[in-house]
Amino acid sequence: MARTRLTALLVLFALLSVASIVTIYFTHQLPTEEAITTTLCAYEHRGRYDYIAKLKPNNLYNQTTLKLGEGTLYTRVIEHINITFSYTFLSSRTTNTTIEYLVNRELESPGKWVKNLEATASNTTNFTGNTGGFTTTLHINIAEVKGLVSVIDEDTGTSSSTFNLNVKPQIHTVSETDAGTINEPLNPTLTITFQSGSAQGDIIIIENLDHTKTGGITKTETIYQQWVTNQRYASYAILLPALTGLAYITWAFIRTKPTKPEKPLEKIIASYEEIIAEAKEPSYEGRKATVTMKTLEDLVKVAYSLDKPILHSKKESIHTFYVVDGSTKYEYTLTAQIIKKS
Repeated sequence: MARTRLTALLVLFALLSVASIVTIYFTHQLPTEEAITTTLCAYEHRGRYDYIAKLKPNNLYNQTTLKLGEGTLYTRVIEHINITFSYTFLSSRTTNTTIEYLVNRELESPGKWVKNLEATASNTTNFTGNTGGFTTTLHINIAEVKGLVSVIDEDTGTSSSTFNLNVKPQIHTVSETDAGTINEPLNPTLTITFQSGSAQGDIIIIENLDHTKTGGITKTETIYQQWVTNQRYASYAILLPALTGLAYITWAFIRTKPTKPEKPLEKIIASYEEIIAEAKEPSYEGRKATVTMKTLEDLVKVAYSLDKPILHSKKESIHTFYVVDGSTKYEYTLTAQIIKKS
């Protein structure tokens, strides 16, 4: 097999082997199983606050009330605020739903003190269908709130230029559907902040008016991915013959490696011509011992150490170089073309 062809085959099988190994690696990164999650029932909790502020007689607003978005709530011109909270539960399936709720209130001077106020009575509402809920109203008397803060500040030795009234409904919804049961709490907190001496003056800021929470009843199924296994088997099927072919072609490539041409005899002995003498016989008979030297250089070393000449004889293409020392002959033999004398 030509060496050029072997080289091409060696490259081909090497590329096939690398491609197979890379394919095996990536197919083993793919899961043979996949979890598929299906939503059986989607639902949503919605909490929405609104307010109407009753105004005292004043020189700023030419009206007796302020609704959400109609103007700044200045503490000194507001008599009371009616807070309305609406809760709605929505489901993608028909439900039998029970909602229990009450409203907690908390008065706090941030970083100083917290006062839990009396909660409203617990209430329950029921409905059947996709949507239901309730609405409740809180009445906040500004003078009473400020008076309570002053009393607590006097008791604690603090001064509250800013304080909060936190409205904290506690809602518990249990909803039965044909896909399962929904059982969740919701605590949509409203923050009413009273600020004195701000850049805008003495004002009331009402925050966190909208609250939404979504969820779903889901089902998870595990799907076996046969195509991943098939890809793995295919990569195995390619890798085995690719590696086998690569091993064989590599062995053949090494076997056909061209041998290094031998040096002509003239070049081998060129450095030692002065100490080589021609002999008629190819061997020295009648000696008790013959020592075969590995290279001509080794024989030259022996000749120098013994102070003996190197004799040379040939028979056809076999050339014998030797040194005789008593009963021992040191020789080196090689096969080469006949030396051409110039």
